[in-house]
Amino acid sequence: LIAFFLAFAFYATTTGLIGPVYGDFIAKSIVRHRGWLYGGAQLIGGVMGAGAAALADRFLSTLPYPVGIQACFWTAFGLSFLSLIFIANFHEVHYPDRAPRIRARELLAGIPGMLRGNPAYRWFLTARTAMALGTMGVGFAAAAALDRGLATQDAALLALVYLASQSAGGLLWGLIGDRVGWKRVLILAAGTLAVAMLVAVEARGIGPFALTFILLGAVNSASTMGDPNITYEVAPPAETSRYLGVTSTLLAPTLAVAPIIGAAITGIVSYEAVFLVAAAFAVVGLLIAATRFVEPRRLVAITPPPVG
Repeated sequence: LIAFFLAFAFYATTTGLIGPVYGDFIAKSIVRHRGWLYGGAQLIGGVMGAGAAALADRFLSTLPYPVGIQACFWTAFGLSFLSLIFIANFHEVHYPDRAPRIRARELLAGIPGMLRGNPAYRWFLTARTAMALGTMGVGFAAAAALDRGLATQDAALLALVYLASQSAGGLLWGLIGDRVGWKRVLILAAGTLAVAMLVAVEARGIGPFALTFILLGAVNSASTMGDPNITYEVAPPAETSRYLGVTSTLLAPTLAVAPIIGAAITGIVSYEAVFLVAAAFAVVGLLIAATRFVEPRRLVAITPPPVG
C-alpha cells in the first residue's frame, strides 16, 4: 500500500506539472477552434475509456487474483509510453513575447497582483469557486440513489450515462465556446449543475437519477474544457502557463473541501439538504459569471500585472 500510494502521488504530481506546460503549448499553437479540439479529444477519450474498461473487465474476470489487477496496471504502464512518441514529435511555436523567469516564491507572492490587475480573471475564479462548492453534492448522488431503492446494477448504468454525457457533451460545449464565447459555457455549466442538484432532491427511480447523472456528466465536461480555455483568453499571451498553474492551485482547495462539507451536511441533516445547498452555490456561481465576469473576447487588451 505504501508503494502504491507513493507511486500514485508521483503520478498526481507529474500530471499537475505537465498541465500548465501542455496548456501553454496548445494556447500558442492553436489559436482558433480550440473548442473542437477539446470536444473531439473528450469524445475520443470517452470511447477509448469504454474500451479500456471492457479490457480491464476481461482481465479481472478471466485471470486469478492478483494477476488480473497486475495485468491492468502493466498494460496501462506499457500503453503510457505511446504518449512519449507523440510528445517527442511536437513542434513548438516560438512565441516572440516571453515572460521573464521568476522563482517559485516570487510567483506565489505575485498572485495577489495577478488578481488585482486582471478583473476578468478574478471574477472567473470567484464564479468557479462558487461552482466548486456546488459540486459538494455530486459524490452523494449515487449514494442517495442506492439509499432510495436502486439496485447495485443500476449504479453501473448511472456511471455509463455519466460517461456518455461527459464524452458527447464536450462537442456541444466546444461548439458553444468557439461560436459565442466561453463565458456562455461557464454560465450554462453553473445552471446545469443547479438543475442537476434540484432534480436529485426529489429523484426516485432510475429515470430521474439517470437525468441527474446526464446533467452532471455535462457539467464535468464543461468545467474540464472551460477552465483552460477561459484562462487562455484572460491571460496575457506570454503568461499563459503561469495563469493555468494559478487557476489549478487556487481551485484545488475548494474542490477538496467541498465533498467534506457535503458529508458533514449529509450526516447532520440529509441528502436533500446537501443537494439544495449545492444548488444554491451553483446559482451564486451563475449570477457572478453572468453579471461580473466580462466575456474575454470583448477585452481589447490586458496589461500584465506586476509580479512580486
